Amino acid sequence: MELAGLAVFGGFLTPYLASSGVANDFGFFGYIAILNVGILAIALFKKWHELTLLAFTGTVINFASWYGVYYESEKLSIALVALTMYYMTFLLAGFAANAVTRKVSARADLFVLSVNAAWFFGWCYYLLRPQYSDWLGFIAAGLGAVYIFFAYAASVLNPEDKNHTLLLGAIAVVFLTIAIPLQLEQNVITIAWAVEAAVLLTLGFFMKNSGMRIFALGVFLLSAIRAVAYDSSVSYEAFLPIFNKRFFTYAMVIFSATIMGYLAHIKRGELEARERGAGPFLWSAANILFLIAVTLEIFTFYDVRLQSAREEIERERRKNIPVQSETYSGYGDYYSPQNQYGGFGTVYNDPYANYDAKYRSLTNQRNAAISVFWALYAIILMTLGMVIRNSYVRWGALALFGLTIFKVFIIDLASLRTPYRIISFTVLGFILLAASYLYFRYQKSVEGQGENTAQ
Repeated sequence: MELAGLAVFGGFLTPYLASSGVANDFGFFGYIAILNVGILAIALFKKWHELTLLAFTGTVINFASWYGVYYESEKLSIALVALTMYYMTFLLAGFAANAVTRKVSARADLFVLSVNAAWFFGWCYYLLRPQYSDWLGFIAAGLGAVYIFFAYAASVLNPEDKNHTLLLGAIAVVFLTIAIPLQLEQNVITIAWAVEAAVLLTLGFFMKNSGMRIFALGVFLLSAIRAVAYDSSVSYEAFLPIFNKRFFTYAMVIFSATIMGYLAHIKRGELEARERGAGPFLWSAANILFLIAVTLEIFTFYDVRLQSAREEIERERRKNIPVQSETYSGYGDYYSPQNQYGGFGTVYNDPYANYDAKYRSLTNQRNAAISVFWALYAIILMTLGMVIRNSYVRWGALALFGLTIFKVFIIDLASLRTPYRIISFTVLGFILLAASYLYFRYQKSVEGQGENTAQ
């Protein structure tokens, strides 16, 4: 083994010792390719996995040296061909050493498998980005498809080697995930990640790969976080509730969570112990995202009206002319010439005072609408929890009731006038009475039939 290692070292040192200083690209790349094939063949038959790592290290160093000395923009094609050739050589060699021979993966093989993918795509990104950046997303997606194929083949040919299959699936997930922001923009990234998560979960069940299913949950979490953090803003121009880019993005993420939750439910017998919480997590995520999405729609609906009022009053103030608007009727008295410099006893109508009244009214309506929606949604969840006999859903409904009550007493009542306070208390009281009736009406039947904890 030690002698073979020295031979490998000498083989990769030869191009430096025999170099004439003149570029011979085909000879150089051909020599490295033949050397790799010979080394990997010996490593496969002798089971000397460390030789694979040495060969990969020598290839990485030699290619970097060639790039630093001889590369020019005209040599992009030959550089990509050489990279692809070396990449496929080590990918196939690693697959053959583990899946075909049905041997458990060595650490050196797994290391080369992961670093080989990063090395190849890193060079492709570096070489192609200046002029061919539009292709990078397709390359990443193609690599993801390649690793999905090899992960499936490994799970069939050598199911005992779970680490090998898991790593192949993980690399596939990474490439598919980074392909999306490389090729797409804005909300489409979130939607594509959500769809990818559902596809990966489906593949994870099909391939019986628990690692891929866990990675799918990670990708979904990434899409949900991005939806809330980056895609929650919306243009106020021509805003239509529900029919806008933000709500569609949330709807797609919620739909993905619903599909994934359903799959986790019907395939719950195939889930491992560490995956038991997948169903509750996905259903909870779908409900929370729906709650956020509708709350944002209500908030924006009233905020658009507030902005419109501000813009109108500013336009009229700059024009310094009487306001001809039903919304601001009476402002004309303030701006009319006879009142601008009125004498003793002249009554001035301040448009900003009227705007303040409008602002308070719309703000109170917005807060009340959000509170009513939360309370109604809590009733729906409570009813659903009774029907399907699921305590998790009922506890979620009670938590939402508590949040609604807290909001009404701490936020809403602080700014509401007396009529709105009475309305809020009345509506909230009826809703709580309805929820209490449902809970106590069906409590005994639920306890008698037992809880349905299957997810």
